[in-house]
Amino acid sequence: MPGLLGNAPAPLRFRNATAHDAAVLSRLYVDGWKQLLVEHRQRLIPGGTRPDSHERRWRSDLLNGASRVGAVFALAGDQAVGLCAWRPLADPDGAAELLGFHLQKPHRGRHEGRRLLDAAFTAMRSMGYSTAVLWMWAQAPEVRGYLERHGFRADAERHAIELGQPMHEIRFRRALLDGMQV
Repeated sequence: MPGLLGNAPAPLRFRNATAHDAAVLSRLYVDGWKQLLVEHRQRLIPGGTRPDSHERRWRSDLLNGASRVGAVFALAGDQAVGLCAWRPLADPDGAAELLGFHLQKPHRGRHEGRRLLDAAFTAMRSMGYSTAVLWMWAQAPEVRGYLERHGFRADAERHAIELGQPMHEIRFRRALLDGMQV
């Protein structure tokens, strides 16, 4: 679909996910993980890359407002092409932990990822969160640079997960309220 600038796609729009979106949310979540694993030459996790294995949990969490789970979709027309999803994290300080942040490749490089993060941060603040936390693979320095340009800072937390070979993760934090220190 041509946009306002010749062949460039029209800017994305964003909306909060509901329980009715569980199937689409699950598909995007799994697509994001598959892409990440392929980009870092990791084998796919059996069962973990099937959207139906996640759909019931997303639906239940989004129906239960007390769960404080949320997600924002990036939409190109009526098609969901990205997501930012989170859940509550007890440490540190009731932060929101980002479970997934993914934008399909044709929509990258036009500041749409930043707009998706901004929409998600607004939704998180409205749910009472003051900090966003995410874990990132140490083997992905390009992602680290992106996160740092968008206000995330690494803290002292590190751990390893096994995905065919050890993958080391670094925890990043970002204040959601002006003037807050993380």
